[in-house]
Amino acid sequence: MEESPVFLANQKLSLSELMGLISRSLDPTYFRFKIYTYHQRKGTLMGSPISVVEAKVVMQRLKAQLLSAAPSSLKLWARCVDDVSTILDSKDVEPFFSHINSIEPALQISIELEKDDQLPFLDVNVNRNGNTLKTSVYRKPTHTDRLLDHDSYHPDCHKRSVIRILWNRADKVCSTVESIKAERNHLLQVLPG
Repeated sequence: MEESPVFLANQKLSLSELMGLISRSLDPTYFRFKIYTYHQRKGTLMGSPISVVEAKVVMQRLKAQLLSAAPSSLKLWARCVDDVSTILDSKDVEPFFSHINSIEPALQISIELEKDDQLPFLDVNVNRNGNTLKTSVYRKPTHTDRLLDHDSYHPDCHKRSVIRILWNRADKVCSTVESIKAERNHLLQVLPG
């Protein structure tokens, strides 16, 4: 029986070996979509383990450049990988994001502004009422409520895990008893009985 290679945590790599491995994993790649083959020249593949690391490095560099020239009205900069939520005066929004998008032409950040005192960030809907913020679960308009099918051949522990995670998310994301109840009622409607 042939043993598979094992990477040991205490393996010693020189800086040039490490840089070679990183460079190789960031090399441009090819992918197919339908009948066409594409050559990706910039960025990393979605799903590649190094993609998250690269996104964090790029966003940290962007943040350092931005915050040195940020308007004084910037009250919040919250980031999760490549998603950012900010709070700043409305007069500073356009110049600030024009500045962000001028830093790296290949990296263009889109803006989603507060609408009707609400703003989604990741899977959280933030609702502003004066100086008070309330949160609830957010689902994109394209969300279909399709979950892991109860009759699928996935292990039962995976099926239970989906239910447990969604149920617990109500406690973690929702800031009011009413929004927790609304989220749990929604789950009771869409989860298999």
